[in-house]
Amino acid sequence: TNMATGIEVGQETIQTFNSFKLRNGGRWLTLKIEADESGVVEAARSEGGDDDWDGFLEALTDNDDANGRPDGRYGFYKLDFEFNGATRDELILFQYCPGDSSIRTRMLYAGTMGALKSTLSGIGKMEIQATGLDDLDKDEIMAECVKQAR
Repeated sequence: TNMATGIEVGQETIQTFNSFKLRNGGRWLTLKIEADESGVVEAARSEGGDDDWDGFLEALTDNDDANGRPDGRYGFYKLDFEFNGATRDELILFQYCPGDSSIRTRMLYAGTMGALKSTLSGIGKMEIQATGLDDLDKDEIMAECVKQAR
């Protein structure tokens, strides 16, 4: 259990993440904090391994909480990029929480991020905290991957 928020990243979520990391585990995965704040669970995942940035963005950003306010999500995307003539991939962690989410939602997602990172193994070093679609420009993120690969 996370000391900051009391929200647990349970065994089922760990297994979901571990199967997602496998080569055929899909291109992206989103996780959410349950409405009763008991834990972090799978929200959605891609069907296949194809590059599906638009599908990922929709799953990450187009969610409302029980009160109809924008809800947060955690997301993982396997992004392919070119570096030194070879294709590499990076598993990127996203924390999405729009500015017009409730203060409680923003606090819970920010406060549970540490527990998520310490519980799930194999997350890449790229981490993106986004409050809107302008923070989620694929070309900019790819450029950042290339910069970090140097």
